[in-house]
Amino acid sequence: MGNKNAQVTLFVLLAIVVVFIIGSFFYFRQQVSMKIPLDIQKDYDFLNNCFENMVYESVYDIGQMGGYGVAQDGSIMGISVYINNTYQFMPSLQDVEGYLSDSIEQNIEFCLNLSKIRAAGEKKANCRILEQQINVELWVPIIIQEGETSYLFKDPKSLVIPVRMGDMYKSATKLFQGRKENPNYICLTCPLNIGEEYGFFVNSLEYEPGTLIYSIAQIEEINNKTYEWVFALK
Repeated sequence: MGNKNAQVTLFVLLAIVVVFIIGSFFYFRQQVSMKIPLDIQKDYDFLNNCFENMVYESVYDIGQMGGYGVAQDGSIMGISVYINNTYQFMPSLQDVEGYLSDSIEQNIEFCLNLSKIRAAGEKKANCRILEQQINVELWVPIIIQEGETSYLFKDPKSLVIPVRMGDMYKSATKLFQGRKENPNYICLTCPLNIGEEYGFFVNSLEYEPGTLIYSIAQIEEINNKTYEWVFALK
């Protein structure tokens, strides 16, 4: 009886080993077959680099227009005016996140203008503006074709942009609120005080009597470019 049980146990162990070997064979064969050809990998790396550059371009553009995606009515040379004779308004941080997401979705279209690349679904960007950085989630499903071989890439991409847009927004809000509460008073020391509080270069330029253009600039350059938040108050 003991020998019979031992034989059954041996057969079970052998069956487990065989199943493991077969499973490993198919797994490693699949891994080899999934290896991306060099040419396609180069195209994919180019796309990722292009996507990142377009994200930075959108961040820069949004800052130049005071948080908007396009120039607003009554703007000065494309610079948004938060306060004038008829209204007092600046975009909410949630609105800015939406404008930034829309700008990124439009700009990354530039990266897809290659004959070997085609969209495989809807592209989408989702931005979260924090004090010290911007978190960006990108969904850009694409197919890259090389000869008879095509590869589908659909995994989301996460980017952390070290632009202090949240702190820039807070700084702009303080200047906006100060002027809103005292419309006939221009605080000459406020830009300096806010710059010292947040560690920014804050400058003001008189465009015309009673109208000031403000620039809130991050001291550290990124990719040899100064990122700033620009707006005007009348």
